[in-house]
Amino acid sequence: MADNPEELIYLEPVPALEVSQGEGTFYLLAISAKKLLEIAYTPERTQYNKTGIQRDLRPDRLRDIGKFLASDGSNPHFFPTQLL
Repeated sequence: MADNPEELIYLEPVPALEVSQGEGTFYLLAISAKKLLEIAYTPERTQYNKTGIQRDLRPDRLRDIGKFLASDGSNPHFFPTQLL
């Protein structure tokens, strides 16, 4: 996050659906992959940052995943996520 408010970059709003489940709230929305890659940031895990992601983004790996998803349209593909 920027230290100076003048450095903040505001994004145009994205319509979202607010969902309350148990004691938590989350939001469902749709955004293009191109836009998400422009605005998203995930810190890489290091010896000083134990909560970051394990691997940095690799364009060749993204292409491989895209080929996998396009390979067989008859079966759904699932990507597990961490449950908090």
